Amino acid sequence: MKREIKFRGLRTDGKGWVYGYYFYDNQAIQSYIIDDETNVDVFSESVGQFTGLHDKNGTEIYEGDFVMFYTMRYRDGVSCKVEWDNRGMWIPFRDDDYIQDEFGYWFIFDLGFEIKGNIHQK
Repeated sequence: MKREIKFRGLRTDGKGWVYGYYFYDNQAIQSYIIDDETNVDVFSESVGQFTGLHDKNGTEIYEGDFVMFYTMRYRDGVSCKVEWDNRGMWIPFRDDDYIQDEFGYWFIFDLGFEIKGNIHQK
């Protein structure tokens, strides 16, 4: 399976999200998303990588999103933040319904996820 590598970031001009390739200029100390061959200034702390997954509504899931999912124990739903590390996308969550790996992380892969926001927008 080949996953599309792309990023999103909040534009510094206040015009919302931009999607594309990520570039950080060390001399200018500025982050950019390259969208259709245009460098768009973005806030560095807002940059998140696409996980390669979509929620149940078909919306792309990015690092920093909050996703809602349901388990037998949490029938009203649980909202967790999507994380990213050198192993890929994961969601830190503890529940006996899921298996813990050797690093102490609980991995949940459920096509029933629904995005409920992200860490940058209230």
